[in-house]
Amino acid sequence: MSAWERLSGWISHTYAITLFDLCYAEPILDPDAFDAHVAAWFYFDVVVTLLNNAMDVGPDLDRGIANIFLIARGGEEVRSLRRARGFRPTLSMADYEAFLSRTATFARRNLEYARRSGEDPDAFYPFLAVMAPIVMFADETGIRQDMLHAYLRALAPMMREELAAGPRALATIPRGTRSGRSRSARTASS
Repeated sequence: MSAWERLSGWISHTYAITLFDLCYAEPILDPDAFDAHVAAWFYFDVVVTLLNNAMDVGPDLDRGIANIFLIARGGEEVRSLRRARGFRPTLSMADYEAFLSRTATFARRNLEYARRSGEDPDAFYPFLAVMAPIVMFADETGIRQDMLHAYLRALAPMMREELAAGPRALATIPRGTRSGRSRSARTASS
């Protein structure tokens, strides 16, 4: 992992929260499963942070922040900056595709460690691997389909391997997951 990739896992808070959650796990995880569980969440944090940085280049630059994506893909143009506020980089779709492909490899690592940490009969981790980017690539203007498709193209072969490795047939919404609404939109409008 590059320094930027490693940093992206440590600056997120999900990894720390999973440690708190493990205090209440029953049965208590054996040391190997515990290490795998923590590693799975570290890689999930890496993915979320990197995807977030890829999506937020414009807003981050408006705030004067040269984020991880920009530093990783901006080249000499970024390294020579004195100030980031107002800077508009010349990034191509190839820059995004390379970054998103690398990010998908961390999603694969997340899935590998999750598999080692214990059974996942509801395919919760594959569900997260697909749903997190779908949610993250949406903004007030809609879904950034070009970026979402680039990421899912890189992730698809890994998801096929993950799903073939386990006893489950499909990644589904885990049982008991609720949207927070007490009625469906159809019922509410009737």
